[in-house]
Amino acid sequence: MDNRLNAGLALMEDSSLADEEAPAIVVADYFKRKRRVMRLVGLLMLLGATPAIALLCLLVRLTSRGPAIFRQVRTGLDGQPFEIWKLRTMYLDAEKATGPVWCSVNDSRITPLGKGLRFLHLDELPQLINVARGEMDLIGPRPERPEIIASQQLLERVAAYGHRFSVLPGVTGLAQINLPADQTIESVHRKVELDVEYLTSASLGLDLRILACTALRMLGVRHGIAVRLFRLDRPEPKRTAWARGARVTLPARPVAAGRHRRNAVIGLEVDGELEAENAVVTALAHKHPR
Repeated sequence: MDNRLNAGLALMEDSSLADEEAPAIVVADYFKRKRRVMRLVGLLMLLGATPAIALLCLLVRLTSRGPAIFRQVRTGLDGQPFEIWKLRTMYLDAEKATGPVWCSVNDSRITPLGKGLRFLHLDELPQLINVARGEMDLIGPRPERPEIIASQQLLERVAAYGHRFSVLPGVTGLAQINLPADQTIESVHRKVELDVEYLTSASLGLDLRILACTALRMLGVRHGIAVRLFRLDRPEPKRTAWARGARVTLPARPVAAGRHRRNAVIGLEVDGELEAENAVVTALAHKHPR
């Protein structure tokens, strides 16, 4: 556990801070007002979901060897690591040979029950504990594992990835109800664009629609029906200017003394090769639109 925490902290401390050529986003003021309310709502939802979580824990224990609930280090607000709570959907020691990697289609590490839990997002229910503790929000960008951020070089390869750290991570979000789990860098690009859209336009009405859409997805309503019903469908985000820029930073936020580097706003720089590649992709997209 200490090694994973240290890896996460080292990742955040090594990230460069870009102060020039930095088109910053303006995070909606709504986030300042909703934090305490969402924490209370999360606690009430946790109390209501406790019987279901207990039943699912029993099913997990009966169908595969190992604990029913596990904790995993993720990257949260201001790039700080925290432990997320989840129902176990993989076989015990599933990552012993591979280490932390993204899931793939028909991933053999996932148990039969785990496939159903993931499809209905029921494995995320214990994260209401994180919401009640103030480590997560009900709605926001999904937190990633620090090992994957480092191994995939997400801060260097995905422009504006650091914007995810400007608010609490969420159990669900605009990107999650529209797109599948990350499997490639391109899928991360698409999710980050939707995350930025949410960060700049979040409101109570939007949150309620996302929660309602998530509830329908947990009941098995898929194939875009739920997102279209609530007008939340974002089938193919287009790369915006910030997604092709050379530098991206977040607005500065106060940090406690002695923690400046650890809590510093994350900046990133896209190298010339990636910038050229993005320019080619953009040119082809204009020449051969879908």
